[in-house]
Amino acid sequence: MASLKQFDVYQKLQSAGLGIFSKHDIQKICGLTNDNTTYKLLQRLEKAHVIERITPGSYKLKDAHVHDFTIANMLYKPSYVSLESALSRYGILKQFPFVTTSITTARRKTVEKQKTYEYAHMTPRFYYGFTRENNYLIATPHKALFDALYFMSKGLRNFPLDEMDMTVSRTQLFRSYCHKARIPQFKRFLTSCHIL
Repeated sequence: MASLKQFDVYQKLQSAGLGIFSKHDIQKICGLTNDNTTYKLLQRLEKAHVIERITPGSYKLKDAHVHDFTIANMLYKPSYVSLESALSRYGILKQFPFVTTSITTARRKTVEKQKTYEYAHMTPRFYYGFTRENNYLIATPHKALFDALYFMSKGLRNFPLDEMDMTVSRTQLFRSYCHKARIPQFKRFLTSCHIL
């Protein structure tokens, strides 16, 4: 059970609407200036199961509802939500994925944090085409489809194309992404799938 002091901190975080917060946020809310005092308070709150650490320096109120996509962005940077997660979010892919999938320019990685977060590596020149929604970065529908087909063309992922809504593939923006790629293997793959 949290002490009264810890409960006061919990209430302050709730009142401020901070489901996710940093060490700096808690210092500001509680009027703390000493890093050591702040660190000890965070340790006590974590031990009392009032908060949980997301990344070094980032925390979440235990009972706060924070979107998986927000956590995905925080766990591994740089990254934006794409592939199965974004395709499902836009209704392009009818299946509901249990893993939150993202694109990163860093090494590919899988993080287990109560749920599974998977990061697929993409070369920096293709790291674009995402937007901010609420508190997270997510691929636009066009870029999410481009990312999926790009990984399929390399044999790294598989998507049920016959079960997907490919309407977005007929737009000028999607086609400009494909032409901008300038990868013969990718273009041959799209042609074989009757996409280009």
